[in-house]
Amino acid sequence: MAAKLKAQLDAALERMDALAGRVGSLAGWRRHALAVLLGILASLALPPVYMLPALYIGFAGLVWLLPPGLRSRTAFFTGWWFGFGYFLSSLYWVGFAPTNYATGLWWIGPLWALGLPVILSVFHGVATLAASRRGEGNMRRAVMLTLAWGITEWLRGQIFTGLPWNMAGYGWVGSDALAQTASVFGMYGVTVLAVGSASILAATANSTAQMRLMACAIA
Repeated sequence: MAAKLKAQLDAALERMDALAGRVGSLAGWRRHALAVLLGILASLALPPVYMLPALYIGFAGLVWLLPPGLRSRTAFFTGWWFGFGYFLSSLYWVGFAPTNYATGLWWIGPLWALGLPVILSVFHGVATLAASRRGEGNMRRAVMLTLAWGITEWLRGQIFTGLPWNMAGYGWVGSDALAQTASVFGMYGVTVLAVGSASILAATANSTAQMRLMACAIA
């Protein structure tokens, strides 16, 4: 029985390693499309859906999309497209605001709903660009993405008067227990914890057994 379970686990890990490799090798529109889908998926952890596991899949997949040797342009636009999907699905409602003042302003709605994701995604592009510059291994890139994400999210909340809406940390507020961390670390700190907890799971692929266990334990 133990041998059978071990064989099944080894097979599952091999499939995950292969999946991570295929994700990292994507190029062109396929890479961009997956980044958008992962961003949309990650946004489902936010209110009012509160689908917390989606945050882990989204950010782990984003780390896999940042393999070693990635060109700077590709690394930036991987994060940009992720951010575009994330903000498009979580800030679509801002497009409804103009019509509440005048029905003649209906044409502003789509521009507003698309314009915000286009601009705000630049911060996420900078984060993935920074994360892709640092060394080998999913664990290292997950840590770098977490740090870069925390810095760029803080900048997003400060530059040009700031727009700190829909930070990834809000994915934790659906749990009363996790939400209490905001009283200690603030929302930016919670965002770092949430992104780190989710991104670190990427290290369960193409890693040593010890690294896989460490990633699960940290997450």
